[in-house]
Amino acid sequence: MLRLKGKIEIPHKNLLLCIFSGGFLLGIIITNIFGKNYVEEMGILSDYFIQRYKYASISSDELFFYVLKRRAIVIAGIWAMGFSALGVFSVWLFIGWFGFSIGTLLTASIIRFGVGGILFSLGAIIPHYLIYVPVLSVLIGKVYCTCLKIYYPTKVMEYQNKKKIYLEYFATFLLISVVCIIGVLLESYVNPMIFKKVLRII
Repeated sequence: MLRLKGKIEIPHKNLLLCIFSGGFLLGIIITNIFGKNYVEEMGILSDYFIQRYKYASISSDELFFYVLKRRAIVIAGIWAMGFSALGVFSVWLFIGWFGFSIGTLLTASIIRFGVGGILFSLGAIIPHYLIYVPVLSVLIGKVYCTCLKIYYPTKVMEYQNKKKIYLEYFATFLLISVVCIIGVLLESYVNPMIFKKVLRII
């Protein structure tokens, strides 16, 4: 049950963890089944991409706007689902997809580089995922709870005014958007330097 007094507690945490773990495991299995051919088709792991990325001159300003657009679509898309009765199910789907993506990247990197694949995976997501993961955790938690309050009120202990719920929802979105920009800055200006060094090591 949800307790709406003070701190909001997200129900079904074990279920959400199982969905993430299931997606992660599925990513590992599928990548292993298709093997090297599947890995070679992943652009980020191709010899062409790696060799070019090592020595390419990257325009961080252009990368910033490209990344900003892609991240904004994801954040806004997840947030918008909180207004629909499918918000809960969209959270399940996103968590499963996120787990699958992590499992695929890690497994494919290990197949491609051996133990160095772990370093490759870390280089691909640091430092911006240190921002994205907490941001996404807050976002999907808010989407989950807001959808339950609006469309499944029998699942919570108390009813709340919808206007108040939406005001809190908009405020959370604005805060998340601002913090997400910090992640985009790190991904555009810091990660390329880190990733290049990692590629030269492995």
